[in-house]
Amino acid sequence: MVDKFLPKLFLAALPILVMTGFYIATDPFLVVHSYPDITQVTGRHLECNEDYTTTEYLLHNNVGKHINAFVFGSSRAGLFRGASAERLFGTANYYNYSVASETLFGVERKIAMLDNLGFELSSVLIGIDPGLLATTVNSKGHLYKKHPAVSGESMWDFQLTSYLDIYSLDFITGYWNLLRGKHALSQSGVPYILMEKAIASNIDSFYNARSAMFPLQTDTLSFSNPVIGNDQYAMLDSIAHICSRRHCKCYLVIYPCWDQVKMAPADVAKLVGLFGQSSVFDFSGKNAVTADRHNYYEGVHFRQKIADWILDSLATSGKTPEIR
Repeated sequence: MVDKFLPKLFLAALPILVMTGFYIATDPFLVVHSYPDITQVTGRHLECNEDYTTTEYLLHNNVGKHINAFVFGSSRAGLFRGASAERLFGTANYYNYSVASETLFGVERKIAMLDNLGFELSSVLIGIDPGLLATTVNSKGHLYKKHPAVSGESMWDFQLTSYLDIYSLDFITGYWNLLRGKHALSQSGVPYILMEKAIASNIDSFYNARSAMFPLQTDTLSFSNPVIGNDQYAMLDSIAHICSRRHCKCYLVIYPCWDQVKMAPADVAKLVGLFGQSSVFDFSGKNAVTADRHNYYEGVHFRQKIADWILDSLATSGKTPEIR
């Protein structure tokens, strides 16, 4: 009886064994094997977990030894870099640690990790919006779940999440198309450089083709719903405490969004209460940036020139320079 059962068990388990072998051998999300510089990896992989790749790069390369300033936030904070960032931080040794769909959980856990590992923290910039502030738990799915070194959860749980996603129809379809050469390697973030070239080539054509991405604005000033509750306050207090103990300069930047929704005054007041008035820079609501669609790539992401303008504003203590 056992002789008949074992072959059946093997046949039943064969698809799982094959998929497991495929997952380990191909490492489609670049989370199984170690890479000296994960930013230089090429090959057949689909979109990676940006939180994992940026953390791996920081922890396993010598770059971390020289960093003393950090940028946190969503993909919009990804543009807080370059000469303007160097002027603000007073150094070129900063690390842009922003990731798509970042959360308050992710920011607080990253700052706590850096503090525990003894990283130098002279300056910290955090890009803020209600969506980031609202989330105080780990993200789900292989694309957004936090690196175990950040979340404090087990590597086994992280790997299991990534592994199970290879059974999804989206993954199977995407990888099949990749093998057939019909799917370009996914890149994190928005191709800002290409869009800037398109704008420079024909600005009217660029924005006319994207008019649907810019919902009509109204004359009425609207406010976001307050989102800083007890859990959010505790995480923000943790960040403020670490920065205070480390004598770290904090910059909290509330994004200028095309929707012109002003951050809830109650939330702004709590941020000011924790970090001080000089650390909170509110660019939300109706202003010269949010009134002009030419300051955006689409309804969510502002352009590089606006990111530079924001950084220059911070460097001059809020005295806003001209938007170039």
